[in-house]
Amino acid sequence: MEAKILDQEITAEQNPANIQIANTRSNRKYDIIIIGASGYTGRHVTMEMGRISQTYNLTWAVAGRNIKKLQNILNELYKKLDGYEDKKIDIIYADLYDFETVMKMAQTTSVVINCTTPYYIFGEVVVKSCVLTSTHYVDVTGEPLFMEKMAYKYDKQAEENNSIIVNGVDMESVPADLGVEFLYQHFNGELKHVDMYKKVYLSEIIFTYSNFYIKIQFNILPGMIHHSIWTSFLLHLATKKRRLYYRNLLDELMGITRIEPTVSKLFHRQQLSMLSDDKKWCLACPEPDQAVVTRSIHHAKTKERLPYNFNARGYRVLTGLIPGILALLLFLFLSILAIIQPIRFLLVQSCLK
Repeated sequence: MEAKILDQEITAEQNPANIQIANTRSNRKYDIIIIGASGYTGRHVTMEMGRISQTYNLTWAVAGRNIKKLQNILNELYKKLDGYEDKKIDIIYADLYDFETVMKMAQTTSVVINCTTPYYIFGEVVVKSCVLTSTHYVDVTGEPLFMEKMAYKYDKQAEENNSIIVNGVDMESVPADLGVEFLYQHFNGELKHVDMYKKVYLSEIIFTYSNFYIKIQFNILPGMIHHSIWTSFLLHLATKKRRLYYRNLLDELMGITRIEPTVSKLFHRQQLSMLSDDKKWCLACPEPDQAVVTRSIHHAKTKERLPYNFNARGYRVLTGLIPGILALLLFLFLSILAIIQPIRFLLVQSCLK
């Protein structure tokens, strides 16, 4: 599916005339609806929702286009968890190509969790439906272009309709965002620059921080290179100009003037460099953490009436120099190929096979 519409975006510029928009979340049937529950991410979210909904007594449902796949996911849930013998979860039909069905779905719940990836292709219909119906929205995107485009297009309307839009609640952005927020609150002085380092371990999530940088370690998840993630990555490489376009528009809308802080040469690392403290090689990888973190710090500094002289850079810690060189060359090679539409199509197809 992603390969067929790789260069399309599903948008809805007009509201269907026959839909009465509900601008209140009171008396809605569900607390939460998961749209895209039959996908890779949606399946994991559904299983976790089945567990926590029993603890917090939440009413929830799943939504999507393929009813059979959704039913299979729920059948798996019923087998794994106790307490669903006499309680069945509702399935709601919502087709991302049919704006009316998505709007009707959004009107029945207080919160929509969107698991339909790639978000750049499929996400806007869900965001707009939530904004128009005063429904809160959460996703797990790691696509900076999608996040900043949605913020630019719908921030004002979402505020007017009391709809909260939360992007990037995933393992890419949350550890970095929380880590930098913690550092901002506890840093002895004005925080102007943060380097963020991530390394994949077969261990639990660990946060350590010092005055100058944050290290984040997390589990590598099975199936991390899923075809939808691969498609999102290729789209990210192919849309650099559009990312800069919407980032500049959003900066202007929010009144952000990016000021490069004066910092020690310690922070001006090359694309591939060595950490001085533990002699490990690291590769610069700014997105999506940089986009998320810088806007969070801008919000915090705006509240405290401080100038926005802040910068953040992200890195991946590697096992050695040779893997770093290979990763850098592969990234540059894919960056060139992803710009060419026919080759990008073939790359997506290769992962789907």
